[in-house]
Amino acid sequence: MADIFVYLNIVGALYTLFHSIVLRRLLVRMTIDLDKKEVSPSDFAIVVRNLPKGVTKDDLKSQIEAKFTNVIVSYVNLCYDITTMIELNKKISELSK
Repeated sequence: MADIFVYLNIVGALYTLFHSIVLRRLLVRMTIDLDKKEVSPSDFAIVVRNLPKGVTKDDLKSQIEAKFTNVIVSYVNLCYDITTMIELNKKISELSK
């Protein structure tokens, strides 16, 4: 009787493994199909790093439009420089070890 439980556990583990592989493939295929169907801002966005501190939105917009032909920049979102905060967090985490 104990042998049956061992075999059933093995069959259950193999079924779970096979099912998770198939489910993962279906989910990946579904996300790819959804990404192709839906249009989001990330489809048309670019990330520019290491900008000079004095750059303005208009300067950046004109430079991008001059650099890339047939590109019209509709919006520029300048983010904060958080490199000092990252360095402080690293120092704090090193001190707490």
